[in-house]
Amino acid sequence: MSMSPLALQLQLQLVRLVDPAPDPSDVKPGWLAFGVFLLLAAAVVLLAFSLIKHLRRANRHFEVDAGTAGAPGGDPGEPDDRGDQRAEGDVPDSPRTDQQPGHSTDPGSRA
Repeated sequence: MSMSPLALQLQLQLVRLVDPAPDPSDVKPGWLAFGVFLLLAAAVVLLAFSLIKHLRRANRHFEVDAGTAGAPGGDPGEPDDRGDQRAEGDVPDSPRTDQQPGHSTDPGSRA
């Protein structure tokens, strides 16, 4: 449904009469708003530094898991801190998946 240009103009004039725009001298940015803006900017900067720190820590954690920490371009086939050999692309030991949930191999336990 489209409105005619005359109806649109009439509606615009009616809105201006009912809700006039504030006088520019009535609306001023204050020191409080400036302070809040500076606090928000400082919070964003601190969060950015924290994000970078946590991403670097996570990256180091994954390098240790892969056995490449401290050795840029190191041989992934060399023993890692646990002394086992790993080839490139090997995944670390995972828990056993051949057991059904709720069933234990221990004869003294109840499922």
